[in-house]
Amino acid sequence: MQATSSHRRPLPAFLCAAAAIYVANIFLARTHAQWSTEPFPEWAVAFDVFLLIPVLYLLILRPTFRKAGLAAFALVSLGILVGSFAIPPDEKAWWTTFEQVRWIYLGALAAAQITVIGAVLRDIRRNRHAPNLEFAIEGAIARRVREPAIRRLLQADARMWAYALVRNHARFTWPAEAFFGAKHDSNASNQQAFLLLMVAEVPIAHFFIHLLSPTAAIVVSALSLYGLVFLLAEYRATLYRGSTLQCDHLHVRSGVLGDLIVPYACVRSIERVSHRPRRARRALRYTGTGTANVKLVLDAGTRLDTLAGSREVDVVYLGLDEPERFLAELRSRLGT
Repeated sequence: MQATSSHRRPLPAFLCAAAAIYVANIFLARTHAQWSTEPFPEWAVAFDVFLLIPVLYLLILRPTFRKAGLAAFALVSLGILVGSFAIPPDEKAWWTTFEQVRWIYLGALAAAQITVIGAVLRDIRRNRHAPNLEFAIEGAIARRVREPAIRRLLQADARMWAYALVRNHARFTWPAEAFFGAKHDSNASNQQAFLLLMVAEVPIAHFFIHLLSPTAAIVVSALSLYGLVFLLAEYRATLYRGSTLQCDHLHVRSGVLGDLIVPYACVRSIERVSHRPRRARRALRYTGTGTANVKLVLDAGTRLDTLAGSREVDVVYLGLDEPERFLAELRSRLGT
């Protein structure tokens, strides 16, 4: 029975196991001096965070080869950070070597982001007369990158920087029949409030974390600033980015990351709803901070391309400003 439950919900099972291992290592490292006079065994922490947790990830989630590589990189990075926080500074012998290596790949990640930002700025300047800057940037990436999964990730990253850097909404023009979700349940206003709260929280959090670990404070603050840029882009994308009805498919756009193509041939039924949908394995939600007011039921076995890869989808929930107009337009396209 336990195996069946873990198989059905592998991610929560892995997160619980990893959290327990991290907490146990932090507790043992912080209390080691109370029950032993020997130097703290850093190898025990290294075994857990560099080997045990990645192996558990592979055994429980069974990811694809590409996802396994990315996850291993992320877990090792997190392991170095946890070890830096857990092991007292005067107990570190060779863990400082890992901390130095961390700055190398963090620098590589920063360089990759700077490269993306530079490419986005170049495309913004080159396509300053384009009717829709998002189409121009995504088209430029599509011409450069052939691998679909990597192309989608780069397009999402470029979208984030484009909406964060460009303030003029006239650079993102959409057809008159485009559908937005900014006003529904005060979606954009709620995002703006979260954005302001995060602006106030970053310096306060940096100060208190710096009291415990200067290194952790720098890493957390850098991630918080990146999150701040993402929230700014998400807010502007909610205002300016619209879903459209094409000749043979619905193109759902929601915030920065929401980008889904739903062929009309796969839509079994559409209906008006008014509730906050629960998370489900075969359901996609594009509602922002609000409730869903449109529900698309798809044919069984329908597979759609998402940012995380192709997945089987039964239901798509939308939160739109004009649900009645959207339903009428979509029904006319479906011929129902």
